[in-house]
Amino acid sequence: MSFLSPPAGNLDLGVNIDHVATLRNARGVAYPDPLQAALAAEAAGADAITLHLREDRRHIRDTDVHALRPLLHTRMNLECALTPEILAIACTVRPQDVCLVPEKRQELTTEGGLEVAGQLNQVKTACSQLAGAGIRVSLFLDPDPVQIHAARETLAPVIELHTGRYASACNEAERQAELERIARAAELGASLGLKVNAGHGLHYSNVQPIAALQDITELNIGHAIVAHALFVGWENAVHRVAGVMERTGGRFAAKVLGPDELAKYHARAARSAVRGLAFLATRFAAKEAFSKAIGLGMHWPMTWRALQTLNEASGRPVVVALGALADWLTTQRIHAHVTLSDERDYALAFVVAEQDKTKEIRRLVHPLTGGIILFARNFQSRAQLLALTEQIREVRSDLLITVDHEGGRVQRFKTDGFTHLPAMRGLGKLWEQDVLLATRAATAVGYILALELRASQIDFSFTPTLDLDYGHSKVIGDRAFHHDLCVITLLAKSLSHGLALAGLANCGKHFPGHGFVEADSHYAMAVDTRTLAALFHDAQPYRWLDVSLAAVMPAHIIYPAVDARPAGFSKIWLQNILREQLGFTGAILSDDLSMEGARAIGNVVKSAQAALDAGCDMVLVCNRPQEAERVLAELRYTPSAASASRIKRLAARGEPISWHELEQHPQYLAAKALLVELAL
Repeated sequence: MSFLSPPAGNLDLGVNIDHVATLRNARGVAYPDPLQAALAAEAAGADAITLHLREDRRHIRDTDVHALRPLLHTRMNLECALTPEILAIACTVRPQDVCLVPEKRQELTTEGGLEVAGQLNQVKTACSQLAGAGIRVSLFLDPDPVQIHAARETLAPVIELHTGRYASACNEAERQAELERIARAAELGASLGLKVNAGHGLHYSNVQPIAALQDITELNIGHAIVAHALFVGWENAVHRVAGVMERTGGRFAAKVLGPDELAKYHARAARSAVRGLAFLATRFAAKEAFSKAIGLGMHWPMTWRALQTLNEASGRPVVVALGALADWLTTQRIHAHVTLSDERDYALAFVVAEQDKTKEIRRLVHPLTGGIILFARNFQSRAQLLALTEQIREVRSDLLITVDHEGGRVQRFKTDGFTHLPAMRGLGKLWEQDVLLATRAATAVGYILALELRASQIDFSFTPTLDLDYGHSKVIGDRAFHHDLCVITLLAKSLSHGLALAGLANCGKHFPGHGFVEADSHYAMAVDTRTLAALFHDAQPYRWLDVSLAAVMPAHIIYPAVDARPAGFSKIWLQNILREQLGFTGAILSDDLSMEGARAIGNVVKSAQAALDAGCDMVLVCNRPQEAERVLAELRYTPSAASASRIKRLAARGEPISWHELEQHPQYLAAKALLVELAL
């Protein structure tokens, strides 16, 4: 199709075939065949085929799902509930999309959206399981901001807004109020980087206002099409819905163009429809080319409207980023150049993206640089992450590549196949029910964590957390295993065993304990005024774990009963207590020196010098590249042979296996299955 032809199907249509199966099952015969209906819907222009495999199999059956998957040329969107049986079927069939919906046996049809906020961990687990099978996950939600924000936390990339109340509204005022509610919800979802779909109860008379909402990208309609098909035929019914959806004016332009682009589009379209369409085509092509050039695709922070192609006074096209995308490009030091070609029947855009890596390379080759720590901002996909770590290796093969990757809310990589690991408190709760099962689960968590990092060429993770769960520290909170020292020690030992099985060393933190203080040392100077006996009580896991700890990270907390300096800058804590009294022989790694808790010593150079003088083998400077530059330029330090040896022992052991091999690895798959079984 010529790009300059009027765009058709700007809004995707998913056709639900459930009620074709309902008619079939009503007589217990083989017709009407939902598979035939699906293929006919495809031929009529449907963009996706939706089907709901309910627990009671009231319409769609297992055989329908298995038979239809290889026949479709469009997407299969499988709706299912949060039940192990149905989720397992989904992971076996592997449709392109799975929409998680609520389900009640007594309901005639789905009533309301999924409760995500109230069962967040269960939904997260299901999303992780499905994403691990290569399935895109959608959550069927009421247009409720609480549920939409919760959906964002699950890492599901898509939400589908329930339009049932809008469709069943008794009067125009009620319908308009529901439409506005859906519009606000769609705008919120899009602003959070979610793809927004909608559906339920929509038909020819009420679909157009929903289709006109610029943040909605797909509608799912079933019952109305099946009912109308009884009179006009299946293909005609699908065509009619698609036609109504297309009568939404300049919806496509409003969806993809930034504010300045949209103004220019309307000005050109007012003079000539062809000129307007040519402008839209070139800008659309530029956004597609740009998204690929920077390696993100259409994934947050890259969105259609966040990237504009404008013209300088000379007429030369330039790319202008907005909002979060502009911030990301600045952080990544990416500059792009665009060339547009406005041909008669098609539009071309060429984008060259350049990244200034001079400063990074200079930091990496500096003799005082011993390692690098990665964050979520360094991750867009597994392939990109692996390319990044391989590039680092090419510059310095001896650098320790690390990440703060514990599980729960402190997990830097959560998508594109990475297992969503539980918070450590979940393992502690499991301990209270079954001790042996909890130790198995902890080992599985460590094993999965380590294998996935090793497959990404990462050497080391700052885990486990050995702090006590006193119940009032927000920064520690569910990162702690338990409130009992013995439980903490044994679960940490089990998790460390899992790490070791995959070749990763461990790091106990935050010595001597961060669990009691309420202040967050990232943002405040935290002080623990308890007695020496109370502090030594919290530090017992370090004594009991002994030689099984490869590294320890001290807390940026002042303990006046011992020293006026924070523990990470105190010779008393690091030399007299940790090394001499507790007999620790591993590496001591400072916490981030850009944290507020490190400011008691002075600027970042003074903090680094003080930490090393106190006994740290390596210091961390995170989040502030300019301060890392300053430390490298001004620090005067030569590591001892013993210190260098301790750091060297943190490197990963053995040859890592690739992601492809990992996906076939029986022990890895068994560990993941255990976490799914336990709903962790």
